[in-house]
Amino acid sequence: MDYKGYNFEAWEIGGTLTSSQYERVIDILEEFKPKRICELGAGQSTIIFEKYIEKSKSDFFSIEHDENYSSSNSVMFQLVENTNITIGNNTYENTNKYDGFENWLIKQDKFDFVLIDGPYGYNANYDYTRIQLLSFIILDKISDKSVVICHDTERINMKSTLSEFEKYLLDKGFKYIKDIMKGDINGARELTIYNISL
Repeated sequence: MDYKGYNFEAWEIGGTLTSSQYERVIDILEEFKPKRICELGAGQSTIIFEKYIEKSKSDFFSIEHDENYSSSNSVMFQLVENTNITIGNNTYENTNKYDGFENWLIKQDKFDFVLIDGPYGYNANYDYTRIQLLSFIILDKISDKSVVICHDTERINMKSTLSEFEKYLLDKGFKYIKDIMKGDINGARELTIYNISL
């Protein structure tokens, strides 16, 4: 599929972004023009970001654990499943994490565009999903104006994660506008988009 010069294959099946959701990501990239992008969980979005940085010369980091999804922009970490993770002063139980991600993140400059679609963890046995999203706030790695996009936000445990994320945003003095893009066909998942400003 081609949309505004971006070629990608949209998967209209459960658990992935739909064509309209990919198009929305492209629209945001073209309008917001981010300079530093971080994606947790590689996939079709990686192709879109790589196309964008060809034109913009922006920095892009794709965080992943699976070598099958590696690219020239990948930063690889081991995935640790069903474990505890401490972020800030809080310990979150029964979650999946990229081991060493926080140590990597603390050395980075701030990001103005973040996509969260990993690490996975979605059933009733996981109290938190993608809880490392909080690290961007706690470690001061979100720019004063930024976009954060989260996938699969219809899940109960992801709602818990986002509730924590929103609390940390407000504690840090950020304002945000939240837009929820419902999945449309064949069980496609919800996409939540935060426009964040300080």
